[in-house]
Amino acid sequence: MLEMPSFKILLHCENGSPPYLTPILWAKFFPSSNRLVQNHLVFGVAVGDSFVAPEYGSRSSIKKRGRLQPKNKIEVVTNKPIGYTFVGKSVREKLHIPADYNVIASPSFDLIDDFGSANSKAKASTSNTEVTLLTPHGQQKLSPSLFRQVVKEMQVPACVGLYDQPASNNSKRTRKSLERTKLWTEMATADFGSKIWAPVIGGDDLSVRLRCIKNALAVDDIGGFALVGIQHIDNRARRQELLKRCMKEIPRDLPCGVLVSLDILQIIDAAASGVLYIGTALPTTLARSNKALNID
Repeated sequence: MLEMPSFKILLHCENGSPPYLTPILWAKFFPSSNRLVQNHLVFGVAVGDSFVAPEYGSRSSIKKRGRLQPKNKIEVVTNKPIGYTFVGKSVREKLHIPADYNVIASPSFDLIDDFGSANSKAKASTSNTEVTLLTPHGQQKLSPSLFRQVVKEMQVPACVGLYDQPASNNSKRTRKSLERTKLWTEMATADFGSKIWAPVIGGDDLSVRLRCIKNALAVDDIGGFALVGIQHIDNRARRQELLKRCMKEIPRDLPCGVLVSLDILQIIDAAASGVLYIGTALPTTLARSNKALNID
């Protein structure tokens, strides 16, 4: 029997962030002294739902109080929210993740999923200056500069870079996605505060993914690689071949992660190919049907 390589589970938390737990509950359910927690568990925090807040202060209104004469009227200037935007906040202080736990941040675990079943009317909207993510407050625009600011304030050791993701095999759309992802990755590595993992896009098109890897290797100070959208490849043989070829091109001294795995087979295929970080929400999915996940 072949021994499965060691890997880390990148655990997706509901709505992009872990639920609030007291220090006692963290110690009870995820004791940091436990070998499995130390060596094999990483919390994935999405720069999305948890990092959107109303913006105040840029627009003012005047309220009148009382029934005084005009010359004696009282005017109170109040700040009104002008909409929602991404606001950075420390994952340790605001999300209450203890300092001795491993954390990786990502702009979204999968843009195709975000613009699919969650809202049938939502349409992906990207340009050279921004990408749209879905949040409880509607579609929110996230620019590379805003993403950089938010991640710096999150104070996380590693973050997947901002990326564009084609939802089809349209060659023009794919080329644009490659150009944008390359540009945003280059921008992200400059004084970012976190090690940036280069996103590897391309669907089931191996040539596109290899070009994406090549582009990222030309960028200085890359902290690792994140294979985006692997879970959408239904053909297992094709998925295994793509993982194998991509891992062959990624230097051994740089960590690599698969952001999303939907089932046990996808987890096993990623681990067998040498992927170190394997993202999944499978424990939560199984728990809803009174099942548990047990991997030897």
